[in-house]
Amino acid sequence: MNRINFSTMSLALIAALYAHAACAESSVTVYGNVNVGLVGSNFKTTGQTPVQGTNTALNNSVQMVDNSSRWGLLGKEDLGNGYYVGFSLEGGINVQNGTGGQDFKTQGRLFGRDAEVKIGGSFGELYAGYALSPAGLQLLLVADPWYWNGNQAGMGWTIQQANYTQTNYLRTPNTVGYRSPDMHGFTAQLAYSHPDRTNVYGTSADAGGTLTYRNGPLVIGAGFDRSHGLSNDPAQDTMWDIVGSYDFGAVRPAFSYTKSSVNNVDYSSYVLALTAPVGPIGLLKVAYGHLSDCLCGPTKSSLYRASLGYQYNLSKRSNLYANLSRSKAENLSAADSVELGIEHNF
Repeated sequence: MNRINFSTMSLALIAALYAHAACAESSVTVYGNVNVGLVGSNFKTTGQTPVQGTNTALNNSVQMVDNSSRWGLLGKEDLGNGYYVGFSLEGGINVQNGTGGQDFKTQGRLFGRDAEVKIGGSFGELYAGYALSPAGLQLLLVADPWYWNGNQAGMGWTIQQANYTQTNYLRTPNTVGYRSPDMHGFTAQLAYSHPDRTNVYGTSADAGGTLTYRNGPLVIGAGFDRSHGLSNDPAQDTMWDIVGSYDFGAVRPAFSYTKSSVNNVDYSSYVLALTAPVGPIGLLKVAYGHLSDCLCGPTKSSLYRASLGYQYNLSKRSNLYANLSRSKAENLSAADSVELGIEHNF
């Protein structure tokens, strides 16, 4: 009799668990961005200020370039009571030739932009995998009007992070992290990356975090990161930054200020930016960035980049754009570029 009761209880428990699993809602979303431009530049590779973006071999010509095109998968399963398990996978695309981008060729990374599994709830979100560093992402989101979609015009990580790099530029492998819930406008993110002995970009551990405050049109934040850089320098490299923006409606000014120490040498940078709607379907973008030393000459050489852009929205997901940019370092001639492109989000 006891055996029968035990078996009955076991079956009931299994049935209850199965019913709970069957009721859990899950979804997978495919998304992406296709962005390609034609860039003309006077860049000649020698005796000239380095240019931003992937087309560093323009050599005084016109080229078709990809501007961080990407595709990805977002998955989420609702566990009930506000808890969930999910994932995000994102890879790069070189639209100009159809190949995989973002370390696909050099390292075989199918998802070289992001690869995370996460569990979350009212406590926030825990995640693990290959992820963007909190401080690097904060700089891009708040203070660069082009995010990373403007090949020449964007301020770029070299200026914004003041020559600081993690084990793989803005991304770190073997990462565990935490994203907090919104706490009266404040959010925090912490991340730690264990050393990756097979990473061709370096084997350093990385740790960092951000604190951000959002209140209506106001955004202000601070970030910190430390590692031993791409070359696994003996000295510990550090970076900290502050960012801010305020959306007045007619115009949105933004700024960032960054201090770094790389192999025991100090650097600093700042970015001043502005976006403004032009009519119902246009957007004006302006930015000026300054770096204390671009490491592009035999002696210390400060660098500035000034950019102007216009985005014409064809729809909520598609736009045409035009960008002008000039980069100038001390004792080097300026590098100028003109870019015309099209972008579609799906």
